[in-house]
Amino acid sequence: MESSAYAAVGHKIYVLGGFVDGGFSSDVWVLDGRFHTWERGPSMQMARCGASAAVFGGKIYVAGGGGGPSSSHEGTHWVESFDPDIGLWKSVPCPEGVRNKWVSDCARVGGGVCVWVGETGFKLDPETKTWEDFENELPSGWNGQSCVVNGVLYCYDSCGRFKGFDEKNGTWKEVNGVVTDFPSYMSGARMVNLEEKLVVVWGESDLNGSVLHFEKRRMELQLAEIEVKKDRNGDFWGKVDWLGNVSFPDWILESCPLFYHCLSVSI
Repeated sequence: MESSAYAAVGHKIYVLGGFVDGGFSSDVWVLDGRFHTWERGPSMQMARCGASAAVFGGKIYVAGGGGGPSSSHEGTHWVESFDPDIGLWKSVPCPEGVRNKWVSDCARVGGGVCVWVGETGFKLDPETKTWEDFENELPSGWNGQSCVVNGVLYCYDSCGRFKGFDEKNGTWKEVNGVVTDFPSYMSGARMVNLEEKLVVVWGESDLNGSVLHFEKRRMELQLAEIEVKKDRNGDFWGKVDWLGNVSFPDWILESCPLFYHCLSVSI
C-alpha cells in the first residue's frame, strides 16, 4: 500500500495504513516471514497515511499520518500502541506538540520512544505514558534514516556520513573508519539492525527516472554490514564486514525498480 508505515516484531512484518482506494486507511496487514503468507491484522483506531512507527518492548507504536475522512477522532488516537500478544490497539495520550502534527519519524532510543515533529523532538516513556521534550541535538541531526544497534541510535545524513547519538552528552558524533568505503550519496538508503550489526541497503538505478523509460528502468541493491561500537572516550567507530550487490530475480528488478523500505525479522 502506498505511504504505509512498517514495523517488524519477531517473525512478522506489519504494514500499517496507507493510501488505499483514494483515501487514508486504518487497515493492518501482517506478513509471516516463516511461511511468506499474509493475514489481516486488527485495524488501527485511526486511518493513517504517511505515519511513522517504532517497536519498543515488543509493542508497536505508530504516530501521525492522520487527516483522512474517517479520522474524526484523530486527536485522541494520534499516537497508538499495539500489543501483538493480545491483538489490541490502545490510544497513547500525547502533548499538544505532537497531536495533529506531521510526524517525520519515530524510533526507540534508550528507555523510550522518540518522535520527531519538524525540528522538535519528544520522548515517550512507555511505562509511565509521560512525555518530555528533547533538550539536545537529537532532532537537528535525525533525518529519518536511522536504526538502533546495541542501544545506540545511528543515522545516515545527506552528506553521506554515518553518525551515532551520544545520549550522555546529547550530541551526534560521526562514526569513524567507514566514510571512505561508501559513495557520497546513496539513493534511498535504509538502515536496519541485523544481529546487532548496522546493515545499510541502498539502490543504484541506471536511468534518470523518466516516466517514458519506466518500463526499462533497472535497479541494483547494494548492502553493507557494519560492526559499530563506542569507545571509552564516547567516540563511535565502525568496521565494514561486507559490502556488495544483493542478488534478486530479474522479474523483481524489472517489475519493482523502486526501493522503499528495509526490515529485519527473526525466522
